[in-house]
Amino acid sequence: MESSNVDLSAVDLSAEFVRVKQQRNRRDRQQIGRSILAFLAGNSEPKIDRVDADNWRVFDPVSRQTLHFSSEQEVRIWLEQRYSF
Repeated sequence: MESSNVDLSAVDLSAEFVRVKQQRNRRDRQQIGRSILAFLAGNSEPKIDRVDADNWRVFDPVSRQTLHFSSEQEVRIWLEQRYSF
């Protein structure tokens, strides 16, 4: 059985490193762009989840807080207070 010897001097690792780094930088810039766009678009609507029969979880993107309520009525009161001008 013949063993193949790889000539590492022929492999341009620095060029591959630069290519991978450029891909990562491009991906990071795209993610930053999406984050800025979402921020500027002003998606400030709360996300409301019913955890179970007696528990509700609300994420408020304005304050970046997660709130917990024990009834739908409490969620409605919070929403009314949050949006009263």
